[in-house]
Amino acid sequence: MLDVTAEDGFVPPDLTSFCRLDGLGLVVTGQRLQPDRAVLACRVVPDDPWCRRCGAAGDVRDSVTRRLAHEPFGWRPTTLVVSLRRYRCPSCRHVWRQDMAQAAGPRARLSRRALAWALEALVVGHLSISRIAEAMGVSWGTANDAVLEEGHRVLVSDPGRFDGVRAIGVDEHVWRHTRKGDKYVTVVIDLTPVRDGTGPARLLDMVEGRSKAAFSAWLAGRPKAWRDQVEVVAMDGFTGFKTAAAEQLPDATAVMDPFHVVRLAGDALNRCRQRAQQALHGHRGRKGDPLFRARRTLHTGEDLLNDRQKARLDELFADEGHIEVEVTWAVYQRMVGAYRHPDRREGRRVMQQLITSLATGVPSALNELATLGRTLKKRTGDVLAYFDRPGTSNGPTEAINGRLEHLRGSALGFRNLTNYIARCLLEAGTVAGLLHNTTWLFIPMVAAAVVGLVVACATAIGWPYEWIVHRRHDRQAVPNSPAVTDRWRHVTDGAQMGGMSTAMSREISYPGERRTISALQSPTVRVGTRVACEHLGPTPGGSELRSSFLAFLGEPPVERVVRGLTSVHPVLAWRSWDGNGRLLLAAVLVPLPATFAPEHPPGAARALTGLSGPTTTRPGGT
Repeated sequence: MLDVTAEDGFVPPDLTSFCRLDGLGLVVTGQRLQPDRAVLACRVVPDDPWCRRCGAAGDVRDSVTRRLAHEPFGWRPTTLVVSLRRYRCPSCRHVWRQDMAQAAGPRARLSRRALAWALEALVVGHLSISRIAEAMGVSWGTANDAVLEEGHRVLVSDPGRFDGVRAIGVDEHVWRHTRKGDKYVTVVIDLTPVRDGTGPARLLDMVEGRSKAAFSAWLAGRPKAWRDQVEVVAMDGFTGFKTAAAEQLPDATAVMDPFHVVRLAGDALNRCRQRAQQALHGHRGRKGDPLFRARRTLHTGEDLLNDRQKARLDELFADEGHIEVEVTWAVYQRMVGAYRHPDRREGRRVMQQLITSLATGVPSALNELATLGRTLKKRTGDVLAYFDRPGTSNGPTEAINGRLEHLRGSALGFRNLTNYIARCLLEAGTVAGLLHNTTWLFIPMVAAAVVGLVVACATAIGWPYEWIVHRRHDRQAVPNSPAVTDRWRHVTDGAQMGGMSTAMSREISYPGERRTISALQSPTVRVGTRVACEHLGPTPGGSELRSSFLAFLGEPPVERVVRGLTSVHPVLAWRSWDGNGRLLLAAVLVPLPATFAPEHPPGAARALTGLSGPTTTRPGGT
């Protein structure tokens, strides 16, 4: 029998932690196992008895339940039945219920953990919406709407997804195979990571239609500062993309990538072979025809041919009737060799000579090469630009096109273009990379001048990238100020900031003060932040969390924000206060000298809050 000890890292079984409900502010109170699903009864922690209007303590009125689909365990659907208390204020008769924004969004049918699981299953696991809906025990429409809404929030609506783009690729894509309606879309790819060697390409956007107007309208919709920073546009031979890029991005360099240039030569080789086949045999290629048997060998790089393939080509070119095919094949191999040359300057010289020779010295009988020469002559600058700007191939664009083809196949086709664009952005955008760092999705963080902090991120010392400010001011003092309201905050993602929502719904009390700060007294400020951090690893102790939390609040960025929002006495410092164990940490500014009792805030702290009253001192107190 396994010896279960604390030294081995074992702890008593906890259904709340196992189902990852502690991060949602829920505690499991019971379970019911049904043949098709597991049902967990939960309650919200902590209680929320303070009135949103007047700040008085409310009385429990009754309770209501809310059902949420949770992430499956053992591929069995899990349903949460959350009990919510409703309170009534004895003073103003206001009625409210417990805040469960940390567990789920308003009117949502999926918990935040279920939403995260579904998004990861779709993007990373490449599961279909039908399979995800079956695993969570919800309808297809519920799963599809929730996943697309979350994907739209984290990616499509993110203004930062266009930042840092300096090289783009553009190509057409077939999104449906139907007889009616436009089946083409224009895909725009960010090639900057590939060119800089920092990561894979990513899908930036998808535009309905395949024309100059479609691409030009998309570029015109981007800010001028964004268009000015684009340096390279990789594309195929379609002149519509070339014209649109020249009009909207006059300072950018158009690059006709090697994939499409070689493809033009390969198409010329195929047409020449087919013409020779018809001229010599009077029919299309058959199994025993030499030209048909060598159709794939002709497209193999000369340096990659094995002995058997070389013998087949020698036999093919020994026939005088195949001389035109041999000449076209030599042009094709010369073009491939130019791109594969280790010295880019020499490769550019070889390509320049090849384009010049095709544009001037091709016999009239080789009409395929003559057509190729005219095309390359028109796009000479775009073709040669690749050798001056390595890493700007449109190959990654074609690779993403292949991934989108697989997506369409796994879904058995799409009928709604808006839905298809959203799914493509999730499939080939930046969401997959974000999902591998799970802290961004589930861990809202709240720090404050008088604050609570969701403790899952408390041990990280990082730089804040989003500040959420909540102010309560005396409305009579500033009645006409448009920037000051009873409840004002600036937040990119308010739904994820469950802890902040809880903090904003409560009045603030100071240690030792039995009354709360009224809205008619001096302004109070709550500041929240979300911080990028690493995983906590093994469960840390409470003292470790509190010390890390205080260290974070002592960082210069936090200090600058607090001092910019309110006056802070120079002798004040952060001290741990109140909190709710591992779910919520709190801190308060107190004087540095340890001669004041914690029952009442000293004069400096009182000046911050507007409170008045006697100060009690204890010699040697802490």
